[in-house]
Amino acid sequence: VHQMRVALRRLRSCLSLYNPLIPNKLSSKIGKKIKWITDVLGVARDWDVFALSLQKMQPASSSPSHQGLEELKTRVAYFQKRAYINVRDALRSPRYSRLLLSLAQWLTQRGWRTQLKKIARQRLDSPVKDFASQMLQSHYQHICQQGENFTELNTEQRHELRISIKKMVYGTRFFAELYPRKIVRPYAKNLSQLQDELGILNDVNVANDLLNKTGLDENAPARHFLNGWYAHQQVNHLTRLEVAWQTFLEQKIYF
Repeated sequence: VHQMRVALRRLRSCLSLYNPLIPNKLSSKIGKKIKWITDVLGVARDWDVFALSLQKMQPASSSPSHQGLEELKTRVAYFQKRAYINVRDALRSPRYSRLLLSLAQWLTQRGWRTQLKKIARQRLDSPVKDFASQMLQSHYQHICQQGENFTELNTEQRHELRISIKKMVYGTRFFAELYPRKIVRPYAKNLSQLQDELGILNDVNVANDLLNKTGLDENAPARHFLNGWYAHQQVNHLTRLEVAWQTFLEQKIYF
C-alpha cells in the first residue's frame, strides 16, 4: 500500500511539475482519477502509521492508561482492517480498471501532446536542462516565501510547505542526471530530511484526527497519555525541523 501510494504521488508530482509545458486542462481528468485511488490508499496508510506509533508506547502496566491503550489498539486494528478492505474493493472495481486503461491510452497515444498548440510543442524542443533549472528555481523561491516566518507557521501553513517541499524533492530526483552527482546528492539528502521532519509532524496531526474517529473518551486516562506523548513528539521534531530548515537555507543551490 505504501509503495503504491508513493508511486502515485510521484506520478501526480510529475504532472504538476510539467504543468508549464502540459497545461492542467490536458491532464486534469487523469489527475482526478489518480487522486481518487491515492486517497483510498492514504486512509490505509494513515491507520498503519497510527497503529505503529501505538506499538511504540509503553505506559507502566499498573497505570490507568495501560488498559485503555490496549483497548485502543484493538479499535485501531478494526479501522485498519476496514481501510484495507476498501483498498482491495477499489483495486477490484471497474473504476480502477478504467483508470489504468485511460492512463495507458493517454500515455501511449500521447494525449498530453496532441492537443498542444504549435508554440507549446515548440517549447518541448528546448533543452531539458533549461526547463529543469527554471522549474527548480521557481520551486525554491516559492518554498522560501512560504517559510519566510518559519517559526511562526501554524499547522496548516506547515502542511502547505510540506507539499511544496515534496514536489521539489521529486523534481530534484527527476532531473538529477542533468547535474553533477556530487552536488545533487547532498542537496537532495538535506531536502528529503526536511520533508521527513515535516511529514512526522503531519503524522502527529493526522493521529489526533484518527484518535477522534476511534471514539475514545476525551477524559479517558489513555487519551491524556496520548496527548502528552504527541506533545512531546511535536516539541522534539520542531527542534529538528528548525535545524533542517536552516540547513536548507544555507546550502548552495546548483540549478
